[in-house]
Amino acid sequence: MAGTGAADVLSVNDLVDYARFRAKIQGARRVLIVGAGLIGCEFANDLIHGGIRPTVVDPAANPLSSFVPELAGRAVRHGLAVAGVD
Repeated sequence: MAGTGAADVLSVNDLVDYARFRAKIQGARRVLIVGAGLIGCEFANDLIHGGIRPTVVDPAANPLSSFVPELAGRAVRHGLAVAGVD
């Protein structure tokens, strides 16, 4: 990625990355999560319960689209939305 915000883009692949991610978002009110798979949904859930409002983007219509049937994905999307996830 390029641009003025490129240094703020983090990927999380292990516990060291996760620790860096948590340190970077200290004091944040909003976070963008790219990907609505298992990790993206878990992050969104963790963040919303920690007082940070996440926005999750994914090319699929529903979260967890590679793992669960459409009806289950819609239920996850609804649950996250009710909790405050965009």
